[in-house]
Amino acid sequence: MRETLLPPNATQEERHIEAATARLGKIPIEISRLWNPETCPADLLPWLAWALSVDQWDSDWDERTQRAVIEQSAKTHRYKGTLSSIRSLLRGLGFGEVTVIEGLGREKPVSGVPELWACYRILFQRLVTTAEAKMLKKSLKAWAPARCHLVSLEYPPFHYDFSQQALYNGQYSYGSHA
Repeated sequence: MRETLLPPNATQEERHIEAATARLGKIPIEISRLWNPETCPADLLPWLAWALSVDQWDSDWDERTQRAVIEQSAKTHRYKGTLSSIRSLLRGLGFGEVTVIEGLGREKPVSGVPELWACYRILFQRLVTTAEAKMLKKSLKAWAPARCHLVSLEYPPFHYDFSQQALYNGQYSYGSHA
């Protein structure tokens, strides 16, 4: 006779559930391997990322990048919402060093945003494409403190100099994205 934890008055359905779940212990998977980004099977990495609240995920990334992003998730959540996290995010995305100007005060009035102390601007040292600016706004919304408002992304103005380094095709704007 098989051991059971069920009481003598257990229903037939409860006994069937117990029999079905008894086999789970015989599955040869170590749960600890599933929760480790280094040992988790590659096809389960998106689920691990979701379980660990990874903010940005792209299934087109190579496996090494996916594992690294998951590995860094806990660390990044510790300082998410700080000025250093914004700078780190932008460095990680390949934008180099940036200047973040917090609190606009009377420097630059913003219509519709009464909390000027919570506004911030980011100054880049290189050109930013329109597509990059769109991606940055989305990323910064997730990374910046919830109380803060991004006013603009500012970068050196694009000057078409006929050198073919950048084409005048709408890919770049003239120095800022609001």
